[in-house]
Amino acid sequence: MNLKSNLSLVLIFVFTGIYSQEKIYIPFFECVGCKKQLGISATIIFSDFVEEADHFEPIIAPNRDSALSYESFNESMESAELLSAKYLINGSIVKLENSYYIKVTLYATSGGMIIQAENRQCSNSDDIILLLKDMAKSLANDKVMSQPGDLYLISKSEGKKINRIKSNKSLGIIAGAMVPLSENEIKNVNTGFGGQASFDLRNFILQSSLEVYFANDNIEGFNYNSVSNRYYNLNINTLYPLSSTNNAPFVSLGAGFSYRESEFNIVTIQGDNISDFYYDHGLLFSAGGGYILKRNSDASLFVYGKGYAFINDLESISYGIMLSFALQVEFFN
Repeated sequence: MNLKSNLSLVLIFVFTGIYSQEKIYIPFFECVGCKKQLGISATIIFSDFVEEADHFEPIIAPNRDSALSYESFNESMESAELLSAKYLINGSIVKLENSYYIKVTLYATSGGMIIQAENRQCSNSDDIILLLKDMAKSLANDKVMSQPGDLYLISKSEGKKINRIKSNKSLGIIAGAMVPLSENEIKNVNTGFGGQASFDLRNFILQSSLEVYFANDNIEGFNYNSVSNRYYNLNINTLYPLSSTNNAPFVSLGAGFSYRESEFNIVTIQGDNISDFYYDHGLLFSAGGGYILKRNSDASLFVYGKGYAFINDLESISYGIMLSFALQVEFFN
């Protein structure tokens, strides 16, 4: 073999050594308060994410009886040494009430020193995959994720993203009431219904709605009168949840267009029926708040309480309160 061939062989071995991936042993995640199958599935998914990051060569524990799928720490260290893995990942999933706590610790096989540790939390089992992907990416970036003992390291914006990752578009129906309070409106409660579309941006929720309110009222005077109101409101609202939890209060601001129609029926002394119509339209502004129930579920309930101002003329501003609720159902995943 000539010198050129020997040099090429040496270079191949050198570059192979430089770019070869270090082995990392990943035994099955321990599950506390949840099914062991979740731990097995999480381990396989996490291993795939580690492999995609192209930094480590993951080795999963060989398949075995589910009752023996969890190894003790000492057993895992022995397995890592037998497999010539330089590192060991020890993972666990703990379910407490409606939350899942995921812990991943990276050890050096030689000496058992902790290199990295991370704890994450989510309120929906569907969000575990997103957390595992993020944790695998952290391993590939060679950054120390946290000190052992830190329980919750996700920022508020990340938490909202994780809590609402499954779907963020929904349609729903509204039922409620408008209660006029100003002097230039007839004091009758207008009940109504409508349709609503929501787009959850995690930090904010955008909603658009078309609502119809109507009411009848009687006025007794020299003759007998009745009035029928019909309000058609097209609104755009912005909601800001005050918490990233599944049930949370929110504040809201809204603006839109309102078309109003009033029909006055007059019965004269002679017994004649006379109808007179009054039409009006203008801008409708609202501000208030409410509460979301089951935000992360397939069906969510919004409860609203807010004040409104109807402006058709700067010299004539009507105001009142609106009380309503909306049932939203996800329609796009």
